Amino acid sequence: MGCQFPHTHYDEDMKFTQEEFVRLRARIAALDPLLVAASDEVDRTLLEWARSLSPLERLSAASRASEALHRFQVQRSPKAG
Repeated sequence: MGCQFPHTHYDEDMKFTQEEFVRLRARIAALDPLLVAASDEVDRTLLEWARSLSPLERLSAASRASEALHRFQVQRSPKAG
């Protein structure tokens, strides 16, 4: 079964009317309801914040987040012995 949606380049200025959005969302939901459910949980303010950063700033933020997650994992690990 082939893809039912045409492949297009990303257009930052692409806008949909509410009716177009509802129709497209329904088509996607029919193919993959979990994708629609996951997209409903996306924090769009976080995406906008990330887009405002330079690539180096995004890398630095990701590195700090990774280090913090590692510290949490180490703290939660059962102590040997």
